Amino acid sequence: MDDGKLLELRLDRIVADPDVQSRAMPSEVAAEEYADLILAGIDLHGRSGREYPVACQDADSTYWLADGFTRRRAHELAGRKTMVVMVYAGGRRDAILRAIGANLTHGLRAMLPDKRHAARRLLADTEWRLLSDREIARRCGLSPTTVGLLREEVEAGATVRNGQTKAKSKRRPYSPKIWWCKAARRIMLLRKLID
Repeated sequence: MDDGKLLELRLDRIVADPDVQSRAMPSEVAAEEYADLILAGIDLHGRSGREYPVACQDADSTYWLADGFTRRRAHELAGRKTMVVMVYAGGRRDAILRAIGANLTHGLRAMLPDKRHAARRLLADTEWRLLSDREIARRCGLSPTTVGLLREEVEAGATVRNGQTKAKSKRRPYSPKIWWCKAARRIMLLRKLID
C-alpha cells in the first residue's frame, strides 16, 4: 500500500482523531457548505485540488484520517454512511505528519494559526523536535525564523490552547484596554490644558 489504494470505507471505521487534525480551529461552516454540495449530487473529489481524503492504515486495520476532516464531517452532516478514501500504510504518527502538510497547497487553506499550531505540535513531540527549524518550517509552511521563535516558546514551557500560545510568565500582560484608558486620560488632560 506504499502508493496508496482507494477504498470505500464506512465513516465509523475512519478515526477522525482531533489530535491528528492539524487545524487550530476546524471550520463547521465549510463542512456545512460541503454537505450542501453532497446533497445536491456534486462530487467533492478533485474540487479541493486533492483527489480524495487520505487515511493511514496501521497493522490492526485502524484507519487514521490524515486529510479530509472537513469532507468527512460533511459526509456525516449529509447523512452518508461511507466515503471513498486514499489509504496509505502507516499509523497515527504517519497520519499526523501527513495532516500537517495537507492544507498548505489545496482546499480550505491553512491560515497562520493553523500553521503555528502544527509547528508547536511537532516541537512538543520528543522525536520530531529533533528536526531542524528549516525542516519543520518546510512541513508547516512557516519561515525558519518563526519556527525558531516557536521552539523557544515551547522549550520555555509555554502552554497551547486553541492554537494560541500563552507563555508561563510572572509578568502581568499589558492589556490594550489599560493602554486605551491611559491614552484617554492623557487626551483629557491635554484638553484641559488647552482650554
